[in-house]
Amino acid sequence: MKNKTKSYRLKLWLPISSFFIFACLLSSIFFFNYRIELDLLHQQTEQHLQEQMERLQLRLEVFIQQQDSNHIERELSYINLIPQTKIISLIDTKGTILFANDRSWKNKAAKDLFPEFDLKIYTKTQENFYTTIQNNTETTQYYVYTPIILSSTATQLRAHKVGVIYFVYDNSVAHQAIWQNTFKQSVLIGIAVIFSMLILLIIQHFILSTPLRRLIRFTEEIGEGNFSTSNPLFGKGELMLLGKTLEQTSKLLQQREQNLAVTLNSIGDAVIATDIEGCVARMNPIAEQLTGWSLTEAQGISLKTIFPIIDASTRKPIANPVDKVISTGETVYLSNHTTLIAKDKTEYQIADSAAPIRDANNAILGMILVFNDVTEKYKVREELNNSMQRLTLHWQDTPLGMVEWNTAFEFIDLNPAAEQMFGFRKSEIQGQHITQNILPESARKAVDKVWADLLTNTGGRRSRNENITKDGRIILCEWYNTPLINDEGQVIGISSLIMDITEQERLSRQEQEYKTQLQEVLNSMLTMVATLLPDGTISFINTPSLSILELTENDVINNKLWNGPWFSYSKSIQLMIENDCKRAAAGETISREIEIAILDRQLWVDFSVHPVFDQQGSVKSLVAEGRDASRRKLAEEHAIRSQKMEALSKIVGGIAHDYNNMLGVITGYTGLLKRKCQDVDGAEKFISEIMHATERGKKLTKKMLNFSRPESSHAEPCNMNLVLKGFYDILAKSLTSVITLHFDLNTDDCLVWLDVGEFEDAILNMAINAKYAMPEGGTLSISTHNIYIAEKEAKYLNIAANDYIKLTIADTGTGMDTSIKDKIFDPFFSTKGEAGNGLGLSQVFGFMERAGGAINVYSQEGKGTQFSLYFPRYHQPTSHSKTINVTRVEPNLSGSETILVVDDEPALRELARQILLDAGYKILTAGDGKEALDIIPIQSIDLVLSDVIMPNMDGYQLAQKILEYYPEIKIQLTSGFSGERHSVLSDSTLKDNMLYKPYDSHELLLHVRLLLDDLTLPHKEQ
Repeated sequence: MKNKTKSYRLKLWLPISSFFIFACLLSSIFFFNYRIELDLLHQQTEQHLQEQMERLQLRLEVFIQQQDSNHIERELSYINLIPQTKIISLIDTKGTILFANDRSWKNKAAKDLFPEFDLKIYTKTQENFYTTIQNNTETTQYYVYTPIILSSTATQLRAHKVGVIYFVYDNSVAHQAIWQNTFKQSVLIGIAVIFSMLILLIIQHFILSTPLRRLIRFTEEIGEGNFSTSNPLFGKGELMLLGKTLEQTSKLLQQREQNLAVTLNSIGDAVIATDIEGCVARMNPIAEQLTGWSLTEAQGISLKTIFPIIDASTRKPIANPVDKVISTGETVYLSNHTTLIAKDKTEYQIADSAAPIRDANNAILGMILVFNDVTEKYKVREELNNSMQRLTLHWQDTPLGMVEWNTAFEFIDLNPAAEQMFGFRKSEIQGQHITQNILPESARKAVDKVWADLLTNTGGRRSRNENITKDGRIILCEWYNTPLINDEGQVIGISSLIMDITEQERLSRQEQEYKTQLQEVLNSMLTMVATLLPDGTISFINTPSLSILELTENDVINNKLWNGPWFSYSKSIQLMIENDCKRAAAGETISREIEIAILDRQLWVDFSVHPVFDQQGSVKSLVAEGRDASRRKLAEEHAIRSQKMEALSKIVGGIAHDYNNMLGVITGYTGLLKRKCQDVDGAEKFISEIMHATERGKKLTKKMLNFSRPESSHAEPCNMNLVLKGFYDILAKSLTSVITLHFDLNTDDCLVWLDVGEFEDAILNMAINAKYAMPEGGTLSISTHNIYIAEKEAKYLNIAANDYIKLTIADTGTGMDTSIKDKIFDPFFSTKGEAGNGLGLSQVFGFMERAGGAINVYSQEGKGTQFSLYFPRYHQPTSHSKTINVTRVEPNLSGSETILVVDDEPALRELARQILLDAGYKILTAGDGKEALDIIPIQSIDLVLSDVIMPNMDGYQLAQKILEYYPEIKIQLTSGFSGERHSVLSDSTLKDNMLYKPYDSHELLLHVRLLLDDLTLPHKEQ
């Protein structure tokens, strides 16, 4: 009976206890699973709300910046369509509702309408600028506070204000679904438990201690989590049923474990679960990817090790949420600037939240951390924030005016620079049309065209027009306009950038005026001026330069200075000028005298090049100047040559004077001798030879005197062509037969004023020189042309602009180099060696000076030489005096008057005294002028015969004294030299009646007698 009782009790107790145990176990599992499902639902809901609110935040910020209220309301209405949405509203900084899913709430205080609205969380969200989600695990509603940058106040948009999107989300439907699902599972399991109990009652008598031990052992295996243990199918009846039930339970737990792992691994966010110590218990693949740790590596390691986080802005570590969550049990949300540093040092911007894991008794078992990679979103947000900040700073601080217009051409906004430019404040002109304030009447037509082009997006992006300021000033503005186009391609407004260019335009006009004035000044200068780049490239050249060089701007601009045609005649000159430019570019100033080539001639210029420095002291350009130095150069050469000729003239004149004195003695005494020895047989022949020799000496003296005189003494009008034709035979004979003489004479009259004898000597001189230049024969060409020499060429030749006869003498000889050409007019210079023993071409040079003309030489080695002689053209007077032939009666040459003979040469003085004594005159003598002045007061003198060149007082000075104090005394001057320094006399007839030495007795007696009788002297050559 006892065993039966025990058996009965076992049969009854075992099913009941099994049922109770299984029921409790299943209830715990079901309850734990229900809590996990709720926690996962809670985490997923929060994550979903976090992402949804971030997307809404970004879209609303864009529409707020665009001030698009319609799109804001449309976005909120989209959120309201979600069944779980209870409240969705946009609240400004003062807690006033701007937009809401119920329009009746607009402009009302949120705290009055929504009792659950927490002002502390609202304020904290504004300050920390991150989304806050409030939720009680016992309720199904979520209260979301998301910060948003507003550009509006309660009634009007304004930049840089932080408001809040307040969102109430009811998740009761999902909670109910989880509960129903759990309840259904509970019912099914309950049915299985009851069925198991019945089976247990049937088979319990088959089960005793051994199957029970096996069952206990199997149960222990299951309890240890070893789901791979197979069912031993022990006993029968209840135990077998219990074994099967336990096996089913094992499979169900295994399936739940697998489902949990699949769920965890399928979540798109990273999930990490820890135990109560904060060590990692679970983590999904996303968490492994972001942290760089695998579950195997991380399991059992502190979360602080595998989840190091820092602040993205300050780079300082952030406290790990595990300590706060486990110690306080609060849900923690990290800031938007959280950066996760992975195991491999890769950095991720993350958004995360951490919540405690609680058991059925609300005891904390660990923590679950959910986070996701928001790096790209963070970058976009930061770029947007930075862009907005830069745009705001640019709007406020740019010196350029900026204006925003609507399509009606009305002011929407303008920055401080535009306010200052036009004088209007934003509040004064906002909403006004441009014609009401800043657009003058004169500019309206052009601006209307620009505006029409902008609205059609066909132009008008840049314009310039006058504007009027608040104080009435007219300013000139440059406008840069940009149409604002929406997604549909419609122009919804215009943005303008404005620059006040009034002063710039004034300075530009002033600069242009200065430039024009400078160019006019440069073009009016007489010197040649060119500006160069530092590398020597010509950038400007003045008009006188082009005129002198006979070029155009296209010939010289953008060319190197040294490569111009004016230096092309010499490579060495080009290299020198290039070096001068390089030195000037280095800061030097260079000046030199150079020759430049102009067509068929060369021009001497005073050349200089100097640098122009900028404010930093760097060379920004060069200035090259050239002053025509040809006239000065020719004057210098002429002066040097004239000095040489003057010195030579004095020497020649001195020699002629002394020679004349000696020749005069010979001539005079020969005449006396002829008169005394008329009856001496044979004496006349010898005396005639002496007189013939003296005549030759007189001709030589004449040439010497002509050379020493500044003017020709026998110049007269003559036809050059006739003279040359008459001289042709002499020239041809002097050239020999190997040289061909070719004449090309002008058919017009070639009247000139010159000394024919000197002209023929000059032509013969050059012809002989040409003969020596053509030892192998050649051609000597002589041509004449009537020409007019203009001012420019006249300066080069150092003569006056006028009509000239150009005589050209050209040979085909050996030519000359520059060194020889520069010396050919020097006295006694010759290339003929000992054969050249005369005055040379200096005689020709002197002749051309006396003729008032010029001579120019062009020669090229190996090709010949050309002499160009320029004679002033002589114009015959319109009226002519009749030539009256008067038969002159030879007067009686004897006399009885008293004559004072003054001469420093005793021989000549005695000769004159003797000739005059023989003619019956009374003679007094003096050795110089002073001695003569001592004699004149004490003697009665009719005529003074005086030499010109004497010591102490010359003949001119003596004559001047006599004319001044003794005007009744007649004066006859004699001279063997015409270069005297005192040539200006009050009575010009003294010089005109000069008796030149050497003279014979007849000439002397004739001059004296005619002068005493006041008769005209006949013309007599010197």
